[in-house]
Amino acid sequence: MVRWDSDRSFVQAGTDIDNILVIGQERWSVVGTVKTTAGVPILPARVSAVEAGLSTMTDSSGNYTLERVPVVSNTISVTAPWSLVQTALVSVSSGATTTQDFTMASSTPDTSKSNY
Repeated sequence: MVRWDSDRSFVQAGTDIDNILVIGQERWSVVGTVKTTAGVPILPARVSAVEAGLSTMTDSSGNYTLERVPVVSNTISVTAPWSLVQTALVSVSSGATTTQDFTMASSTPDTSKSNY
C-alpha cells in the first residue's frame, strides 16, 4: 500500500505496521521536562508539536518525549491542567534529539475544568 502521510511526505507501508518507510522527510525526537518555577513536575501536562499534529503527556517526573517530529521548525505547546499554555519554537535537527524544557508559573488547579 502506498499513501501520503498527513505532513505530505510519501509513505510506503509493508505488511508490518512497525516497518513504515517515510521518504522525503526525516523525523526525530523532542524531549524535555515540564516543571513549575519551584521545580515541581507538572502532571499531567499535554505537550504537542502543533504543526505535526503530535502530542503526548508528561510522566510522573514531568518528562516528555515527542517522537517522529519532522526536521523543521516546530511550535511545541504545553497545556497544564489548570489551563496555562506555554509555547516555544523549536528547530529539530537531523540525526539529533532536541531538548526543550518548560518552566510554568505555579497556579492552583481548577478541577472543574479539564483539557483532556
